[in-house]
Amino acid sequence: MMRAPLVPVAIAFLLGLVVSASLPLPIGAVMASAAASVLIGLWAVRHPRVSLFAILLLWASLGALRHLACMHHPSCDVVNIVPSDREPVIVHGVVVEDPAELFNPNEPERQVCVLQARHVRTQDGWKPATGGIRARLQHPRFALAYGDEVVMEGRWSRVPAPGNPGQFDWRAALARQKIHALLSVEPFHGVVRLRSGQGQHWFRAIYALRHRLETLITEHFSESHAGLLRSFLLGQRVALDEDLKQAFVETGTMHLVVISGFNVGLIAGILELALRLLGLPLRLRLITSAVALAGYCLLTGMQPPVTRATLMAW
Repeated sequence: MMRAPLVPVAIAFLLGLVVSASLPLPIGAVMASAAASVLIGLWAVRHPRVSLFAILLLWASLGALRHLACMHHPSCDVVNIVPSDREPVIVHGVVVEDPAELFNPNEPERQVCVLQARHVRTQDGWKPATGGIRARLQHPRFALAYGDEVVMEGRWSRVPAPGNPGQFDWRAALARQKIHALLSVEPFHGVVRLRSGQGQHWFRAIYALRHRLETLITEHFSESHAGLLRSFLLGQRVALDEDLKQAFVETGTMHLVVISGFNVGLIAGILELALRLLGLPLRLRLITSAVALAGYCLLTGMQPPVTRATLMAW
C-alpha cells in the first residue's frame, strides 16, 4: 500500500464503474455512499484501517457516479428521432468544439465539428431538439469556429453499432460525449452561419490562441516542417510531407508524430531545466510547471493522452 498508494484507489474506482454498469444503482444511493464515506473518514481519522476503508468506498462511489453521469446526462432527444439509415435533414445548432480539419490523400478535404442541436427539420417539419451531432463537411466553403450558430443541410443517421463481438463500440464512445448522430454535409448542401461568439469566453480565448500559434507556425516554417510542428505540438491531424512520413515509418518512430504523454513529459523536462537555470526555487518551479502544463493541456483540446500525462506530471 505504501509503495503503490494509488493502486488500491484505482482498483476501487474501476470497481465502482463496473458495478454501476452492471447493476441499476440509483444515483441518490451512490451519492449517499460517497457522503457516508467522507463522514466515516473524518470520524475515524485515528484508525488507519477504517480510514482506508472509507477512502476506498469514496473512490468506488466516485467511479459509480462517473458512469451514471455519462449514461444519465441531461435531456438528449436527438437519439430518439435520428434514423438508422441516412435521411435528409436541416439542423440548427451551435458549434461546441473547435472544428478539426482532416487530411487524407485518398479522400477530399473534410472539416469535422460537433453541433449542440437546437432544432431539426425532417419530413415532419421543424421541431426542437437537444443533443450532440458530429458533422462532417466536405470541401467546406468557410472555416467554422467554436461558438458559431449555424444552419446545416445534409443527411444524418445514427452512429453505427459494432459489427462484430469485441469490436470497438464507436456508438458508446460518442454517447459518452453526448453525441448521438452523424451528419454528412456534401458540397451541394447549404451551410449558413447565423452569428458567432455563442460559446464560453475562456474557451474562445484558448481556441483563438491555438489558431494564432497555427498561423505563426505556418508563416515561419516550411510546409513540411509546419505540418510536423502542428502535429507534434498541437495534436492536429495535418498533411505531412511524404518523404518525412516515410522516414518516421522506416525508423519506427511514427508514434512521436501523434501527440501523447511523451510530449507532455518533454515539455515538463524543458520547463524544469529552463526554470532551474533561471534560479527559481523548487516550490515556485513546481507551481509554474503545473500551470504551464495545464495551459498546454487546454491548448491541445484536452485529448485523453495529454490529460492523463498532465495529471501524472502534477
